[in-house]
Amino acid sequence: MDEHVLDGNVLAGQLQQHLRRDMTSARGTCGYCERTTAVAELVVYPQAPSPVARCRHCGNVLLVVTEFGDTNAWPRLSTHLDHPELSTHFGQLLQVAKASGLTGGIEFVIDLLDFDRDQKGLATTRSQFRALRALAADSKIDLAKIGYTRELLEQTVGDKLDLATVGDLRFDRIEDRLMGLVPHEFRALIISKPR
Repeated sequence: MDEHVLDGNVLAGQLQQHLRRDMTSARGTCGYCERTTAVAELVVYPQAPSPVARCRHCGNVLLVVTEFGDTNAWPRLSTHLDHPELSTHFGQLLQVAKASGLTGGIEFVIDLLDFDRDQKGLATTRSQFRALRALAADSKIDLAKIGYTRELLEQTVGDKLDLATVGDLRFDRIEDRLMGLVPHEFRALIISKPR
């Protein structure tokens, strides 16, 4: 591999941050060559606008890591992330895939990961979370920017911060709102070779 190509382990931190579990040992089947492989074994091109992971055996694109996109809007610069990123136009990618003889569909990530849509999570705005994070930092707590259930937040702050004194912490269904985001809007483009 040249210096600009890495294995799937390079995606570990980014996938763990968003999916809250180690995905490097997760296995999937390439829709083109039909070989099964672990995420850690994928060939990753991290220098693309978003990391691109390809099948080690046939070179087929299996995964593009991006934090937001839409089915019918042209790419735009993020306003909700803490860093600049262009969105992905899933509708355009799906049309290109179908024109290339592939089958595909756009799925909701919350369903792909089999999340309980009724689970309650911390519902905040960006500014509310920044304030909560600063309050936690004053108590020597590193409050990562992730989705928190009440139990996870209580476990994270432990006895260093009394959440009852923090103010109006609201926990809503994760399907509706989580950390200022709307999880039921997150989509994934799934493309495969017809059987």
